[in-house]
Amino acid sequence: MTKNKDLAKEHQMMDCLSRIRNMQPEVWAVKLADRITNLQSPPPHWNKQKRIEYQDESKTILTELNSGNIFLAKRLEGKIVDYKKYINI
Repeated sequence: MTKNKDLAKEHQMMDCLSRIRNMQPEVWAVKLADRITNLQSPPPHWNKQKRIEYQDESKTILTELNSGNIFLAKRLEGKIVDYKKYINI
């Protein structure tokens, strides 16, 4: 599930998600759970733009993998909404 650093940054996440979609649903669930866990308070050195980009990337993960595990998709959706508090500070 590692991003391919040989690709341009803007293509890395979609490449990673494309590879995940070719795997069994349990792998999809791991990626969803990983992002749920990572949507905690962002590192203090992240500026507003970085926090927005991280939330947007989270939305992409949700869109691409939501059918892999409905329970985890709903949890991620809620975490994405909650993450707005870190953007509007």
